[in-house]
Amino acid sequence: MIKINGVDTIRFPSEYSVLISDLDDGDTTTRTMDGLLHRDRIATKRKINLKFSVLTWNELSNLLVQIKDMFFEVTYPDPMTGVLSTRTFYVGDRTSPVAKYGQDGTLYWKDIAFNFIER
Repeated sequence: MIKINGVDTIRFPSEYSVLISDLDDGDTTTRTMDGLLHRDRIATKRKINLKFSVLTWNELSNLLVQIKDMFFEVTYPDPMTGVLSTRTFYVGDRTSPVAKYGQDGTLYWKDIAFNFIER
């Protein structure tokens, strides 16, 4: 359901949320003396928060390679449009705080979290 540059991600994240934010022009958006807000909205942008509970080292590496470029296309379920949307994003900080070896010798990473911020 989530694609990065047209390629499916490894799996849908264990936690997924979309923040929809309005960006205002700081110079022309003001509040008058009577408390009334005069807004100059210049854009509406998305921020996608993702968290994966457990990934193998190989899965994590493949995912991080997919999002290594400065900007990339993400196709995702958009709550506002009601359809899969494709927009250009960049990635914020990427965390993978806990790693452990499984009984089979595979290295697993837990609680991998990052967000995509619309360009």
